[in-house]
Amino acid sequence: MSRRRVVSEEDGHIVVQEAISSAPSSFVQFFDAGASFVDKTLAIEAFLRDPGSHHLILRPRHCGKSYTLSMIREFLQRPESDHSRAKTTSQFASTAITDPFYRDLVSTHFQQYPVLYVDLKDVHGTTYKDMQTSFDAIVIRILKDLSNPIDGVPDQSFLLFCDKLYHEQVLLHPRGTVLQVISQILQKVFMKPVVVLIDEYDTPIHSAIEHNYAELASDFFATVFGSLLKNNDAVFASMMVGICNVVESGQMASSLNHLEIFPMHGEDDRYANFFPIYGEGSQDPL
Repeated sequence: MSRRRVVSEEDGHIVVQEAISSAPSSFVQFFDAGASFVDKTLAIEAFLRDPGSHHLILRPRHCGKSYTLSMIREFLQRPESDHSRAKTTSQFASTAITDPFYRDLVSTHFQQYPVLYVDLKDVHGTTYKDMQTSFDAIVIRILKDLSNPIDGVPDQSFLLFCDKLYHEQVLLHPRGTVLQVISQILQKVFMKPVVVLIDEYDTPIHSAIEHNYAELASDFFATVFGSLLKNNDAVFASMMVGICNVVESGQMASSLNHLEIFPMHGEDDRYANFFPIYGEGSQDPL
């Protein structure tokens, strides 16, 4: 295990480990590489501040959105084994969220939830059909990841459930509601509500605009996001991250109007210190 120390200045914290690296893109990769990283763990507190919250974070590229989303995932996700539990505990050692002030938050939420992590960066295509095919592939990948055995959980029931959703590389369930159904079965299996984390939520729409099928894509994701996040009792809270606010166009507005949106310079600045952090005299986010 790498030695680490924390360098603090006002509200900024850097966890210094044995290496310096710009290659990792997730919280776990920084830990595994023994690389130093900016401590953004208080973004977890910002996310959990409002019970049942649904947050949309809008920031330019290379502001640490995926990194922060992966950090929230590691903090909240139920561990697969005792080894995984111990590893995650060591990942957060000495970070800001472990301050005694946040003891109640940690004891209540740390490693307590099934997490549905949806990365839409590869959902695109030159035609609407291509986009749907790439969406199917993402869902099947999620199902395969979730169907790994988990200590203390009746995973066999989840495997049987997965068999009903896809066969080989073909998704059998209607696309528009498949993520909603996955969240509901996770809630049933774990007997805990699900945390939903969606990375690059706007990538499919940008591709659709470029290739002239924006209306079809907007209607499709209005159904996907609406069924998953609106009036779904299986979901505890959600965070979506992306570059642009596309909810004001097409049918997506009616499905996502319950989100709390956090753009740059928003009135609620709870995420201002986390997306991004700039070095002194530099225009490049650390």
